[in-house]
Amino acid sequence: MTKERDQLNATLLQRSNEVTRLQSLLKKYVTCPDVWRMFSFSCYLLITESGPWKKAREDCRKRGGYLVVINDDDEQKFVFALSDKSPWIGLSEETEGSWKWVDGTALSSELKKFWGQGQPDNVNGSEDCAQILEVNKTWNDNKCDNSFPWICEKAPV
Repeated sequence: MTKERDQLNATLLQRSNEVTRLQSLLKKYVTCPDVWRMFSFSCYLLITESGPWKKAREDCRKRGGYLVVINDDDEQKFVFALSDKSPWIGLSEETEGSWKWVDGTALSSELKKFWGQGQPDNVNGSEDCAQILEVNKTWNDNKCDNSFPWICEKAPV
């Protein structure tokens, strides 16, 4: 049993090293379009004009991407650093109490820690779109018709 475990650990280490090597090679061959910034195999673009959430989503689609979908702590930190203007992100509440990303995935319990204190608070029952607050870099729910800048994400080329 110990021998099998050691073999599995050695194989796992070998595979992990291979993945790291391949990721390193891939970074050399994939790029982002001008003005887009690369992070962890995705390209990001801050749009500084302001608009409602649906306009932001559509604009990102026209650019070949989507409103940013945050998958982990590292991506969250990167996205936080992109803007100081409370941008829209690709998270909305189509059904009350059910937050989903623009790619259709549900908001994981692991990422709920990024909501600001008391958020989402759904003031007057009309706050169904998410943004990053510039003040404390936490998420806030807001009225989808309000105007803010936004962040697009897309795959590198």
